[in-house]
Amino acid sequence: MSRPRRPREAAAKIPELWWRALNDEQFSDADRASVEWLNWQMSQNDLLTAAGDPAPRAIWLEHGESIVEEWIVDRPGTRPSYWWRWSAPRLRAGTLQGRAAGHAGQLWPEPRRRLGGTGTPKFEVLNITPSFSTGVPDSWITQAEAEIYGPDGERPRDPPCPDDPPTFESQVAYLLRHELLLPGELERLDEADFSPVSLFDAVTLC
Repeated sequence: MSRPRRPREAAAKIPELWWRALNDEQFSDADRASVEWLNWQMSQNDLLTAAGDPAPRAIWLEHGESIVEEWIVDRPGTRPSYWWRWSAPRLRAGTLQGRAAGHAGQLWPEPRRRLGGTGTPKFEVLNITPSFSTGVPDSWITQAEAEIYGPDGERPRDPPCPDDPPTFESQVAYLLRHELLLPGELERLDEADFSPVSLFDAVTLC
């Protein structure tokens, strides 16, 4: 599997850990604390820097296109996590439901279309901000929360159901819908790449 290398002229300025994170690479246990700090830092403020290091968002804006070009060599029809964070189309007014309906602008990507299934994202019924992983909500009402909070009018508060899981359009369907596939990318895909995706296969729930 190809891996974008840090540009020679930027190698001294781009922390290796950040570069690996931007490419969705796996981390060793020894890097766990640093990765947790990095994720916290990114979640708090995309422009936050540490000890003079360049902000991860700035690194992505400069090198994201080359990262994606190499990414699709082995994974056409998909995008790395931070493409969804910083390059995906932004959330539009009216896209979300419930209490999150007013959350639009530059902070969140437009979600992938939900196609069916049972389960309620937390931000739709609780007073919390939206949270996504590759365009799919990653924080859902639990069984305990459903029992504590009960129904919300006609709006369900159900945990994801293993027998009827929430399903979403595939990444490639999203990219095609937004005309974001790169030249030659579509020709390398087959019918299975367009199949709906189960929540349990798309994200790690939190």
